Amino acid sequence: YVPISAWLTSRVPSKRLYLFAMAVFLIGTILCYTAPTFQVLLAGRLIQALGVGVTM
Repeated sequence: YVPISAWLTSRVPSKRLYLFAMAVFLIGTILCYTAPTFQVLLAGRLIQALGVGVTM
């Protein structure tokens, strides 16, 4: 996701991109916290990884 985030940084202001990535991470965290099954937990972890990948 680092090459994608470099491309996004040239298109979107860095602050807005960072806030969006943190919001995605937060959504993934909430999904993990409320996960009733293991599959939902894995989906939450995937969403968290997408958010963190953009911030790197």
